[in-house]
Amino acid sequence: GFGEVDVLWFDSIIQYFWINAIKHKLSILRVSDVMDAFRKNTRNVKKVEERLKEHADYIIYTADSLRSYLNGFESKAFHVPNGVDIDHFLNANKEMPDDLRKVPGPIAIYVGAIDEWFGLDFMSEVAKDLPGISFVFIGEPRIDVSKLSSLKNVYFLGRKPYSTVPAYLYNSNAGIIVFDVKHPVVKSVNPIKLYEYMACGLPVVATRWKELDNIDSPAYLADGSRDFSVKLEQAIKIKNPGRFIDFAKKNSWMDRFEILREKVLSKKLVEI
Repeated sequence: GFGEVDVLWFDSIIQYFWINAIKHKLSILRVSDVMDAFRKNTRNVKKVEERLKEHADYIIYTADSLRSYLNGFESKAFHVPNGVDIDHFLNANKEMPDDLRKVPGPIAIYVGAIDEWFGLDFMSEVAKDLPGISFVFIGEPRIDVSKLSSLKNVYFLGRKPYSTVPAYLYNSNAGIIVFDVKHPVVKSVNPIKLYEYMACGLPVVATRWKELDNIDSPAYLADGSRDFSVKLEQAIKIKNPGRFIDFAKKNSWMDRFEILREKVLSKKLVEI
């Protein structure tokens, strides 16, 4: 029953071939990264993306900085930031996971990709600076993290099912985002983890880049490792999570869908 659809949604250019294989009233491409910034990507990846930009009826982009990346297709593009599945986090199981029980508090937690844009050296400096805080990392490292994992207050717990992530967040004291802001990938990132951390009431401490300034969230944004350490010490002492949860509620995926629906309906291309 999927030979003809109302909306053909492309969240990845890998699925480009569906544009000619499935009849559709409307096609939408979601751009969340600068493909050129990933070292593993080839020229062919860029070519496929450009073709999809051309053929899609609409393009949505997740970060302000991505608008300039649309290469002449701005007229059919609009900004829809990332968001959070608020119910998944607010109504989740909050019982402490077994492998977190062995970790002494307070806990600063990171959930997500540990790849070429991860601030490994930066994080090592922070962990050494704050031996009284345990740093927990959820995710499968794709880089050599021995410099960090060798520290006594650092714990790599591996990849976890999405359903269990809230339990790790609820039993931590702060969420951290430690990206290498000099890496070209980072400038176009609108981090989903920021919304997910806050949905669980966690204060967030992050390295500063322009997109985070634009979001205007209650996160602590740090300039340099020492500033990060100072702000993390402040964040873990916060006892009232209300403002963080309120921010997450205002940035749910349902709110993002309403933006999309308004834009689509305003053009009267399809009723969703």
